[in-house]
Amino acid sequence: MYPAEFAETYSRSERIRFALIGIVVGALALGAWKLWALPWIAGFADTAPCRTVLGINGATALWFGLFVGLPMLFAIVLAIEPGRHGLAILRDGQYPPRGAKALRPIRIRRGTTARWIGYLHVLACVPFIAIALWGYGQAAALSGMKGTIQCPGQPHAIAAAPGDRG
Repeated sequence: MYPAEFAETYSRSERIRFALIGIVVGALALGAWKLWALPWIAGFADTAPCRTVLGINGATALWFGLFVGLPMLFAIVLAIEPGRHGLAILRDGQYPPRGAKALRPIRIRRGTTARWIGYLHVLACVPFIAIALWGYGQAAALSGMKGTIQCPGQPHAIAAAPGDRG
């Protein structure tokens, strides 16, 4: 039996630097979300049926952005970051891949176990693609619904036509 091999670890100063960078980037992202993005999205959602985005009804753009665009964004991020790492695992035949450092001591795994870990990294985006496919049907159904909303500057509410059932 061979002695257990462990991946190279980051030094204490490198781990502290990563933690501080993560805290700063996370705080900036949270601040941008709460102070800019969330108020903009809420304002857009309030008047979405009265707007158009690239010639598409604002409500339709909102539904498709929420149910299809957001899951696909997560799928793309997961395909790039863990997917790239998974391809390196499959290429090297070991987890973690050669030359990769770890935050804590991790025993190097080879063979079938490493391949499974690599496949899971590569396929991490699949659930979000499935959610986006499901969301397409939901967004299509919701965007076809007719409701009543009073748009500013219009004397009458936008409502379903007398012959429409929706």
